Amino acid sequence: MKRFLLPLMGLVALLLLAAPASAANPNCTFTVDGMNFGKGDPARDRNLDMTVTISADCSQDGLDIFSLLMPSIKMCVAISPEPAGSDTGWRHLSGSTGDTLRYNVYTAPDRKTVLKANEKVAVPVVFQWELLTLGRRKGAGTMQIAGRMPPRQSVPDGLYTANVPMTISYFENPFEADKDCNNPSERRAQKTFKAAFLYVSSCQLSITSDIDFGKVLDLDQALQAQGALRANCDKELPYTIRMGWGNNTESGTANGRFMSNGKEKVKYELFQDSQRMLVWGDGPNDLLKGKKGTGIPISIPIYARVPKQATPPPGTYTDNVVVTLEYN
Repeated sequence: MKRFLLPLMGLVALLLLAAPASAANPNCTFTVDGMNFGKGDPARDRNLDMTVTISADCSQDGLDIFSLLMPSIKMCVAISPEPAGSDTGWRHLSGSTGDTLRYNVYTAPDRKTVLKANEKVAVPVVFQWELLTLGRRKGAGTMQIAGRMPPRQSVPDGLYTANVPMTISYFENPFEADKDCNNPSERRAQKTFKAAFLYVSSCQLSITSDIDFGKVLDLDQALQAQGALRANCDKELPYTIRMGWGNNTESGTANGRFMSNGKEKVKYELFQDSQRMLVWGDGPNDLLKGKKGTGIPISIPIYARVPKQATPPPGTYTDNVVVTLEYN
């Protein structure tokens, strides 16, 4: 047994002595996606989130056994500060009018930690290595940072952008638990990604209550009912609402609206006011106008009346009316 023990100890000692020799730092090139928040309305009531993928292609020469056994590479990112005068705690997208939209950059997609200017932060990266020849390898990996635009921001229409300079530092990292991004042998790459958002004024319209005159035995007296719309337009955005004349109008709009049951009809009308004096139509003189958005949903009533008229045969009488919201 002793004859085999001594050579084994010698081999172990030889490996331990060889371990401190490290391979050359990798050479890497990077591509960085843009932080495109898309287009829409920044006055919405929810955060708008995006991620930025940083792709790395690396090669490394001079590998020894130690590097092959512990092949990790650490990558750290830092972004440049914004121009002086920006409000603290936010980055900004700028529009042609000089208005800005707030956003922030985070160290990871969980968006728990803001990536502060000039602060080097380690970013998790997963590498797939391929051994080319003895002592040489290549690999590719990706890492992600994230962006978030907060809600309820009011700005004019237009494209809002920012160019964000970034420094990516990287070095061989055999000890993955080490979070220190300062390494005397690190290499650096300078990249710039673009953050952008296209703001397009918008409105949403929905029907919250249809008009139902109920059940009646005759039309010897007028009937009244009420429906409702819900409009949500950007703050200060002018809009109008047109009310179509339905499917059963006779001779254009002069004779009003009709509900039908086969060939039988019941005359009715829609109004903008509770006194039922101002007919609601789709022409320049009878559409709902003079409205401006508030940035929050508002309810708009529809007043309806069936005038006294001859009672038609029993049945269910209906009509469909197209409602159009216009804004610019």
